[in-house]
Amino acid sequence: MTRNIFISALFLLSYVFSAEPIYYEGVGEEYNVGSGSYRGLGQYGYPSDPISDRAKGYLLKGKVKNAVSNYGNFITWDEHPAGLWGEFTYLPHVAMVAGIPGHQYSSHYQDWSEVDMQEIDASWNDQYGDAVTVWCSEELYDDWSLNPEELNDTDTTLTIRVPGKYIGIVFETENDRGTVGERKSNITSFDGANQWIFDFANNPSRVCLTTRADDFAIDPNLSNAMIGAMYPWALRPALKERNEDFDIYEYGPDGDDWSEDDEYMYYGATTQESWFTRWSPATNTDWQPTTKSRENSHGTEVVAGDLFGDTNFSDNGDTYPLLAHSSYSQTWPVRFDEEAGEWVSFWPGWYALDFNEELPGCDGDRDNDACWEEVPGRFISDNDVYMEFDDRWAHRGNMVDSNNEYIQTGYPLGLRVKSTSHSYGVSFAEDIMFVTVWVYNESDDMVMPDGTKLNASKGFDYENLSLGFYMDADILSTDIYGNFNVHSNDDDFMEYVDCKTSEEYYPDGCPVINGKELRVSIATIGDWDGVSNAAYGYSMDPDAPSMGTDFGLVAVQMLDSPLATDDVDLDQDGIVDIYVGEKLKMTDWHWFDWYNRPGVVYREGTSGCCAGDVGKDQAPNKEEIQYKIMAGDTTNLSSDEKEWYFHADPAMDQLDPNFNPHFDNVEDLKQTEFFQEDPDGLDCVMEMTCGPFDLAVQDSVPFSFCIIYGQNMEDLLANAEFAQVMYNAKYQGFTSPKIPTLESEVGDEYVKLYW
Repeated sequence: MTRNIFISALFLLSYVFSAEPIYYEGVGEEYNVGSGSYRGLGQYGYPSDPISDRAKGYLLKGKVKNAVSNYGNFITWDEHPAGLWGEFTYLPHVAMVAGIPGHQYSSHYQDWSEVDMQEIDASWNDQYGDAVTVWCSEELYDDWSLNPEELNDTDTTLTIRVPGKYIGIVFETENDRGTVGERKSNITSFDGANQWIFDFANNPSRVCLTTRADDFAIDPNLSNAMIGAMYPWALRPALKERNEDFDIYEYGPDGDDWSEDDEYMYYGATTQESWFTRWSPATNTDWQPTTKSRENSHGTEVVAGDLFGDTNFSDNGDTYPLLAHSSYSQTWPVRFDEEAGEWVSFWPGWYALDFNEELPGCDGDRDNDACWEEVPGRFISDNDVYMEFDDRWAHRGNMVDSNNEYIQTGYPLGLRVKSTSHSYGVSFAEDIMFVTVWVYNESDDMVMPDGTKLNASKGFDYENLSLGFYMDADILSTDIYGNFNVHSNDDDFMEYVDCKTSEEYYPDGCPVINGKELRVSIATIGDWDGVSNAAYGYSMDPDAPSMGTDFGLVAVQMLDSPLATDDVDLDQDGIVDIYVGEKLKMTDWHWFDWYNRPGVVYREGTSGCCAGDVGKDQAPNKEEIQYKIMAGDTTNLSSDEKEWYFHADPAMDQLDPNFNPHFDNVEDLKQTEFFQEDPDGLDCVMEMTCGPFDLAVQDSVPFSFCIIYGQNMEDLLANAEFAQVMYNAKYQGFTSPKIPTLESEVGDEYVKLYW
C-alpha cells in the first residue's frame, strides 16, 4: 500500500455536529429537530458524534505488538505500531468487512417459462404482444415463503407491507442500481414492462413478471436479464438531501419514517468497511465507535501519553483517548453503584471461562458451551483490550452528486460488533495476537443518525450475510520506531492454507488432536525474494537462497465463525466440505493489487491515484463489487473486475477448468502481469471471508480471529495450530490468574498484607 497523504483540515469540511435547534422544511412540515413532534426525525434522540468516541489500545506484552482502534480498522498504520513483530511492522491495515446482497438473481430459479398471454386474453397480442413478454416461476413463489393472508391484494403498488422473504422484483440492475417493479393485482392487469404479480389463480401459485419484447431478448433464466427478487433491507427511503448533521430521506407528506407514503428506491448490495477512505480523520467510514463508547466502553480519566508515553509508540503529549485495558483499571468506564452510593469503575468486556461439569445442561463434553462459566475478575490474557463499534453511519461512505442523489449506495444494517483483543507475553503465545469478536443484529433497536430506527423499529432478519477481513500487508512497513526506511510494498506474495484442501501442507487432511479434528484455515503474506531494503528474511520464492532471519511472514486465521446454513463445497469438486450446522471458517479467499482495490474506477499507479481521497471518483458499484469478492459471486462482472478480483490461469480465467470462484489460484498468480512486472511480486492485498449465513433480529454470531507470525511456513503453521488449540480450549490454562482480594492488618510499626 502506498503511504497515505492526509490533510487534517478535511475534518472541517466533513460533518459538523451542532447542539442548536436545526429546522428542516419539507419533511411532513417545517420540523424542529429534537422537538419530537411526530414519528420521524429525532423520535429516538440523536447519536453523539462518533469521532468523539474514538479511542485506541496498546497490546504490547508479546513479540507481537499492536495499536488497535475502535472504528473497524483493528490495525492501521496511522496508529503505530501496526503489526509489529520483533523489530519491524507488517500491516498497514487489518479491517473488518461485512457484506450482503440486495437481491437474488432471477437466474437462481431455473423454471421461468414464457406465458402465452393470447390464451388468457384474446386481445393481448393486439394491445401488448409486440412490446411485452410475460414470464412465470413457481420456484420463486415457493422460496418467497409468502403468507397470502398478510397480503393486501387491492394495493397495486409495491410497498413495505409485501411480506415474506422478498419484498418485490427489481429490473435493470446495473451498477448496483435498479428499477423497482410495479406490482399489479393479477395477470390480466399487466399493461407494460417491469411489472410483476403473485398469480394465485394458477395452480400451483407462481410469481409472474413482464419484460420488454424488443430486439434485445430478456430471459429471466439468464443472469444477464438483470432482474432480481429484492430483499427487504435493500428497498429504502430515497435521499432527500445531505445535511451537516445527517442525511435526510424522503419520508413523504406525513413525515413518518418507513411508512406507506415514503419515496422508496432500490439501494442494492452493501458492504461495511473502514479501509477504503483516505480522509484524515476518517470521518466517512462505515464502521464507527458505538454511541457513548467513551461512557460505556472505556474511561476518560487517562490518555495514551499518561500510560504509554515512555514507550516507542506514544509520548507524554499524546492526548488520544484509550480503550479499556484489563491491565489498567483507570482506563475502564465508571457507573454509579446504588448500593455503595458512589461511582465505581467496571470492566466492560468479558472474562475468562472455566470448565464446570456441575452446570445445568452440561454433559461433560468440553465442546458444549453449557459446561463453561465466566470467572469474574479473571482476564483472558496478560492484557485484554475491549472495544465496540457499529455501522449506523454507513451512509457517510456514499458520495452525493449535484442532484442530491447517492453516487454509491451503502447503507446501515444495524450490526454491532463487540471485540476483545488479547496479548500474551509468554513464549508459547508471543507470536500471536488473538481477537475475540461477536457480531449482533440490532437492526430493530439501533438509533440511526437521523433519530429513527430501521424499518420503523422492526429491523430485518438477514440472509446471505458474509463476514471477513481485509488485510493489507507490506513486508516490511516500518521499523520499531515508525521509520519507513525498510518499506517495501511492491514485491510481496500471498497464499492461503486450509487443512481441508491444501494437500501440499496437509497431505493427510486436518490434524487430529485428542480424537477431534483441528481446523487450520489461514491467509498469509510474505516477501517474494526475502529482501526488504536493508532487511533480509524469509522468501516465499522456493528457488531463492536464504538471505537471513531479520523478518518472517504474517497470516490471519479465523478461529471461530458462524455456522453454515447451507452445505458448502469449498473446492467446487461436487463434494460437500462443510455441512449445515458446522463452522464455516474460511469460505472465500481473493487477492488483488492495492492499486486495483475494489472501488477504484481505473487501474491506479504512482502517476494516477487515489480513490478514497477527497474529491476523487469512486466506482458507483463500490458496495456491490466489494460484496461479490466476499461471496465469490462472478455474475455480470466487467472485464476489469474479472481480471482484477477472480483469478485462475490469466490466459483463460473463468474458462480455466480449475477456476474456483471462491478461492483464487495462487500458482497462476505468478503468470499475471501484476506479478511479472519488475520487481517480481506485487502490492498484496487480500480478503478472507466466510458466508453465507443468516442472522435474525437480536441474534449474534462469533467471528474470532488471530494475527500470527512465523519465521518460515513451518513455524507459521505450528503457531496456527497452537492458536486454534488455545481458542478451542477457551484459553483455559493460558489465562492470567484471577485478581486476588487484598486485605491488610496494621500493627505497631508494621503493615501486613495478605491475599
